[in-house]
Parts: sequence; structure tokens; C-alpha cells
Amino acid sequence: MSISPLLSNGKISFEQIIKQLKTTDIAKHLDIAESLVRKYAQVLEKQGYQFRKDPTQERIYTSIDELALNMNLQIENEILKVKLDTMLETQQKKV
Repeated sequence: MSISPLLSNGKISFEQIIKQLKTTDIAKHLDIAESLVRKYAQVLEKQGYQFRKDPTQERIYTSIDELALNMNLQIENEILKVKLDTMLETQQKKV
């Protein structure tokens, strides 16, 4: 008796190993709106990142994709923090 289904050649397929996630799953995990998931996915795609897609061309995310999106979100937050800190320093110098 097999623990997981095998292909006819006796190997496990990629789809059987990698968990497939939807936009709603990623949004819940990262605690952001679904529209932001799509926005960050588009940003990554413009930089050459490729997501798997279903027959209707909707993105199928994996845990690796979730990590990439999370890293992109963290970088974006750091950039915003630096900009805000710079603005606050400039405001304090004026006072």
C-alpha cells in the first residue's frame, strides 16, 4: 500500500509535493488584502518571476511563491519606513 499516489513511472509529481495556494490563502497568511497579493504578484512578474497558472490563467501559488511575496512586502515596508523616518527628520529640523 502506497502512502502517496505515484505516476506510472513510479515517481511523485511536482503537484503532489507542492501545496497549491490561491490568492485568498496568501492574503490570509500574510494578513493583507487580496488586491495587494495581486499587486505584488504583478510587480514580481514584471521583474521576470513566473507563477504557475491554471487553464483560466489564474495564478496558482506555492509556498515558495508565498515566501517571495512576503519578502517583497517586507522590502516595501522597509522602504516606506525609511522614507517616513527621513520625512520626520526633515520636519524636526525645520522646527
